[in-house]
Amino acid sequence: MVSYVFKRYENKYILTPEQYETILREVEKRMGPDEFGETTIQSLYYDTPTCLLIRNSILKPKYKEKIRVRSYGLATPDSKVYLELKPDQREKNIRITLPEDLDYTGVFDDIFEKYTERAELMRVKTINMGSMFRVYYNVKLKVGVKEKEFIDEIRIRNGNLEVSAERVDYRKNEL
Repeated sequence: MVSYVFKRYENKYILTPEQYETILREVEKRMGPDEFGETTIQSLYYDTPTCLLIRNSILKPKYKEKIRVRSYGLATPDSKVYLELKPDQREKNIRITLPEDLDYTGVFDDIFEKYTERAELMRVKTINMGSMFRVYYNVKLKVGVKEKEFIDEIRIRNGNLEVSAERVDYRKNEL
């Protein structure tokens, strides 16, 4: 029997009244009370631009990653709040070049099914005076997948044109 153990890390920051008000104003632009009305909840959760945290949460993993801001007290006027998410090494941004006669919609579905937990087409653009496409995916590799085998199968499909894979970069976001 395999036992999975993970460590929980928390970074706690104290906000100045000005920082608190700034965050509150931004949240109020995007949210309103639900049918339950006012509450005393003091936590604010953040997600990535691609909604990665909520998508992963829906998949019911053994543990969940969260970025949360809570109100605990006061800080100095020059305090800064940083949010940082440690990247998952299986999370990748994939860039693939395709000839224009290869329909990019669904062309890699079987490969993604074999090697990834999920794959999302993020962007498509034409390159080389319109004679090629460049497609960008955000994927999460399955546990145990060899990245080189995954990329090799894509290269076979795209005629050995350029393929790149890079770790997703969650840079610190200053509030």
